[in-house]
Amino acid sequence: MNSFQQNKKSKKTLFFLTVIILLIATGDIFSGGLIRVSLRDSVSLVNGGVYNMVSAVSSAKIFSSKQALAKENAKLTDELRRFSSYRIQNEILKAENEALRSLVNLQEGNVVGKTARVVSSLKSSPFSTLIIDAGERDGISENDYAVMEGGVVVGFVAEVGEYSSLINLLTAPAQKSEVLINGELVEMTGRGGGNALVQLPREIIVSENDLVLLRGSGFSAGVIGNIKSTPASASQDVYISVPFNIQAQEFVTVFENLL
Repeated sequence: MNSFQQNKKSKKTLFFLTVIILLIATGDIFSGGLIRVSLRDSVSLVNGGVYNMVSAVSSAKIFSSKQALAKENAKLTDELRRFSSYRIQNEILKAENEALRSLVNLQEGNVVGKTARVVSSLKSSPFSTLIIDAGERDGISENDYAVMEGGVVVGFVAEVGEYSSLINLLTAPAQKSEVLINGELVEMTGRGGGNALVQLPREIIVSENDLVLLRGSGFSAGVIGNIKSTPASASQDVYISVPFNIQAQEFVTVFENLL
């Protein structure tokens, strides 16, 4: 096709486009602008459809991202919870091992005790009794000594069942026990809360942290805490305490009372 024919074809195309535009313009004038409004609405409809498609795709991506983030957060939270649980269990096992190790040290001599777990201390008043998971089948007898860490006697067996025993604490209110302080045999009266009281003649010299021995047991019943006296009194009040929280202990070793 030569250049003359190409120019002729281009002119025809331009002529037809011009005629179409003029017809549309004329029709729009005679229709009061209805054609223009229809064209504008069509363009708006197409644009709106495209916008809605883009918005839908964007929303789907955002929703998918939020779901993935929520799953990741839930996974991390679950892992953190499991880690905390393992750590707490490990701390509990370490504490129990240390308590058992201190009780085993009590049995290095010729006398062997029976180690039991404290299962309850709430049968009566909070600072008066303990219940242990050892009884007649374990060789526990009434009046046996209940010893905790450091070789401190905290009480004696008052009742024995087949699988458990009740221990009365030496520091229970009004509980009476015979103890030795600097070679003097005196009566100790429990006051509750791991504390007891002894009244001594003023001439007996005692100091804080001196050991108090339970008569006939070979074990300590506590240490001397505060000492109170007045010049007008012939006696002095000596307060005895157990050097640990009895209610926090998980194990006890029971030794036979040979008296």
